[in-house]
Amino acid sequence: MLKKLKYKFIFYTMSIFSIIVTVVIGGLYYSVSNQLNERVHDALKKSLDSPLGINIMKTDGLLTFKISNDGRTIIASTYNAEEQIVNFSEIMSVAQESKGDIVFENHHIRYMKNNGYTAFAFITHEIENNQKTLVTAMKIGTIALLFVFISSTVLSSMAMRPVEETWQKQKDFISDASHELRTPIAVILANAAILKDYPNDTIQSKMKWIDYIQDESRRMTELIERLLFLAKNDQTKEKPVFQSLSLSDLVYEVVLPLESVAFEQEKELVLSISEDVSIVGEASHLKQLIVILLDNAIKYSPKGEEIRITVTKQGVLSVQNKGDVIPQDKLKRLFERFYRIDDSRQRETHGYGLGLSIADTIAKMHHTKISVTSNEKDGTTFKIDLSKLKG
Repeated sequence: MLKKLKYKFIFYTMSIFSIIVTVVIGGLYYSVSNQLNERVHDALKKSLDSPLGINIMKTDGLLTFKISNDGRTIIASTYNAEEQIVNFSEIMSVAQESKGDIVFENHHIRYMKNNGYTAFAFITHEIENNQKTLVTAMKIGTIALLFVFISSTVLSSMAMRPVEETWQKQKDFISDASHELRTPIAVILANAAILKDYPNDTIQSKMKWIDYIQDESRRMTELIERLLFLAKNDQTKEKPVFQSLSLSDLVYEVVLPLESVAFEQEKELVLSISEDVSIVGEASHLKQLIVILLDNAIKYSPKGEEIRITVTKQGVLSVQNKGDVIPQDKLKRLFERFYRIDDSRQRETHGYGLGLSIADTIAKMHHTKISVTSNEKDGTTFKIDLSKLKG
C-alpha cells in the first residue's frame, strides 16, 4: 500500500510538472512565433509602402522584395538584378491569395498583396531559428522532467521512510500483541476444557485449574490495559493536565507497598529521597512510571542485593539495581515495545516488554526522557531528569 502511495505521489508530481513544462514551452514558442509574425507583417507593409526606384530593401533584418503583379521587380534584392534569388514569375503563379506563406525552392516565403503590388519576405532563417528554439526548450524541459523525476523519487522515499517505519512498527505491534494474547487465551481454554470434562466434581477439588484461569485472566487484563494506553497515546497525543505535586511524596507512595514484594524476594530497597522536591506534572502517570522502573529493578535483581531509589533536590529520579549487565547494543532497544533481552525469562518475570515503553511514553509526555546505563561496577541505573518541571 505504501509503495502504491509513493508511486502515486511521483505520478502526480510528474503529471503536474509535465503540464507546467508543456505550457511554458508552448507559451514560449507562441510568443517567439508571434513576434516573428509581427516583424514580418511590419516588414511587408513597409515594403509595400516604400517609394519606387529603391534597389535594396532590408527591413528589420528581413530580406524583402516588392514586385508588380506582372512579375517586374520594383524593389530588388541585395543581389544584382541578374542574380535574383528566385524566379518571381514562378512565385507569382503560386501566390494567388491576398497574403500567405509558400515554400519555393527550399525557401520559406511570406507574401502580401496591395494596390497591384506584392511584397515578399524570405523567413527561412527565422523559422529555422524558431524551430531550434523549440527543440532547445524541449531538451531543457526533458532534462528538467528527468531532474524532477529523480528528485521526486528521492524526496518521496525520504518522506515515506518515517511512514514506513511507523507502519512497520504498527504491524509488529499488532503481531506481537496477538502473540502475547495467544498464550493466556490458550491457558484459559485448556483449563476450562479440563473443568468441563469433570462436570460433577466440586469447585474446591478443581481450585487449581480455576486459579490458573484467574491468573491468566489477570495477566491478559494487564496486557490489554497497557496496549490500550499505548494505542490511545499514539492516536490522540493528548497533553496531560499538569499540577503542582511533591515528587518526594509520590516516590514514597510507590515504594512503601513494594517493600513487602522486595522483602519476599530477599531484596532490600534503599531510599535516598530529598524532602520537599516539588515539580509540576501528572501525578497518576508519574506514579505509573516510578512503579514500572521499581518493579523492573525488583524483578531483575539477584537475591540479597540492594535496590537504590534516589531523588535529588534538583528533581532527578534514579533507580539502580545490581542485576545482569545489559550489553550496550541492547540498551538502545530497551524502550521498544515487546522487546525483551532474554525471552526465556518472560514467563519467570511475567513480563511483556511493554513496561519500559510505557515509562518512556510518560517521560516524553513530561518533555523529558529516561536514560539508562549498565556496567559491572554500578549495575543498571535508570535515570529521569524532571528538573525542568520543578515547581
